[in-house]
Amino acid sequence: MGLNRFRWGSSNDVVYLALLRTSGGDHPVFFLYDPDGLDQLSTGTADYAELQNYRLMKDGIYTVAVLDNGLDESFDYNLSLIKNPGPNASDAGDGPYLMEPYETKQAQITPGDLDAFAFHAIAGDTLTIRLQKTSGPGLHPALQLHAPDGTVLAADSLDTSASVRVSCVSQTGHYLITVFDNGLDEAFGYSLLVEKTPVVPSSSGTTQYLAIYQCAGEVTVRWQTNAAGFLLERAMALPAINWFPVNETPQLIAAHFYFSESLSSDSARFYRLRCTNCVSSAAPR
Repeated sequence: MGLNRFRWGSSNDVVYLALLRTSGGDHPVFFLYDPDGLDQLSTGTADYAELQNYRLMKDGIYTVAVLDNGLDESFDYNLSLIKNPGPNASDAGDGPYLMEPYETKQAQITPGDLDAFAFHAIAGDTLTIRLQKTSGPGLHPALQLHAPDGTVLAADSLDTSASVRVSCVSQTGHYLITVFDNGLDEAFGYSLLVEKTPVVPSSSGTTQYLAIYQCAGEVTVRWQTNAAGFLLERAMALPAINWFPVNETPQLIAAHFYFSESLSSDSARFYRLRCTNCVSSAAPR
């Protein structure tokens, strides 16, 4: 029996454990033991065992006990682990764990491998993840998109590709992408693309832009953090006689400020960034 231990900073993490038999006897299984010794049994086939997207309930040290289902055979195995929230380690050659919107990543899946990448998103965003197999004999790449709280929002697996799209996400934070072979036993290279809308146009100096969108009764305004000396203002109608400063402190994520407020369907808001120390004010956006 093989024993593996790992520590988690807090309960409520979500984990995906995958074990692939690489040689020897068949039907591997494992138990996940929590800090109090309570166990959870894996599911699987003659070649692999897994515990997919399991939510931990306690803080402390967890133990993975690997064994043969009949206790009468020996085998070699690979054991992989992903957790949400991360960070998760990237394999050599797969690049950084964090991805930027519209970045294309080239990576590789090997037998028993689980890949994980994360990116920032703000509540109300529309997210599209595209995976395309680029090399290798393996088929049926599997793709999952996880919310910051560990919920699986979407999943897909086709012969040589996979893609998911989620509109108007409800959480702000790190979203997790997991990539693996659907049978955990094949290898392939792949490209991965994260698309996220809306996007703030590139801004600098006295040329600053806003991205404004509405989702589920909330209006969200975002702009880049290089807008030093600019003030966010709102008006109730156009043409505006008076613009009023937005005094609420904006939130910050991934080099962007963002501000949200509730808005009924029969209401209207208009926003602009005004440069308070420029020769000419920035045009309303």
